[in-house]
Amino acid sequence: NPFATAALAAGYAQSRPPLHARIMDRAFSTARIDRPVALAIDLGCGSGLSTQPLVSRAGLVLGMEPFPGMLSWARTVVPEAHFLAARTEALPVAAGTADLMTAAGSLNYCEPAAAFREIMRVLASGGAICVYDFSQGGSARDTAALAGWFDEFRTLYPIPPSEAIPLDPKALANFAAPLAPGAAEHFEMEVPMDAAAYEAYIMTESTSAPPCAPEHLRPTSAPGSGILWRPCFRAPFMTLCSQATLPGSTAPKSHCRGNPAPAFTSSICAACRSVWPATNNTH
Repeated sequence: NPFATAALAAGYAQSRPPLHARIMDRAFSTARIDRPVALAIDLGCGSGLSTQPLVSRAGLVLGMEPFPGMLSWARTVVPEAHFLAARTEALPVAAGTADLMTAAGSLNYCEPAAAFREIMRVLASGGAICVYDFSQGGSARDTAALAGWFDEFRTLYPIPPSEAIPLDPKALANFAAPLAPGAAEHFEMEVPMDAAAYEAYIMTESTSAPPCAPEHLRPTSAPGSGILWRPCFRAPFMTLCSQATLPGSTAPKSHCRGNPAPAFTSSICAACRSVWPATNNTH
């Protein structure tokens, strides 16, 4: 498995774009999830970058990751959190204990039905799960040069066929029933990167690429060290949809808004668990 390699674990810890906190802020604001919780769990936490934003939102934060190589970095990236080697389909957590769960691009690599059975077992009554991802940054709004460089990179280092299962809000709703739909939004962000930072990031997008491209194998259109990119990340399969009122919230039942300056794209689907009687809270 490519995620089990030491090189990719290091790349994820050191070179991925700083997006998780911004995505969570947007997701939780839209879904009106704004109160601190007792326990938050990050599913498929990787090197810990997606776990870090949960530290300020929960008294106890757990990161779950099936590949120990990733966890060796996670404990350094987020020393305040606790990490366990575990699959989402078999979480070593008691039923009804998690107030908040997140999954950043990880449920696509699970067996969805089994994963959501575990998620529903572990979520506390009134708890929430936020599922999100972001696409590759292969273009920029202000220049065509980055797209040319990215295309050449893809030619030199073809991205292997993905084992990921496509998940959009409709698919998530089907797997997540009887979780109540909360909020779904498709938006974009941009992140300034110099040439070295962008190259280090893009090497994490292909398991056939070395940690650092040899000089003679770099794309001929590689930018100079002084160039600053503003890569654009897109996820066009996501759409704005209605937001259900969360338990204890005064949020409106529908919420749609556009983004006047799209650039770095993320997909978000927040699903809240209905408040069930205690006798039904153990399945």
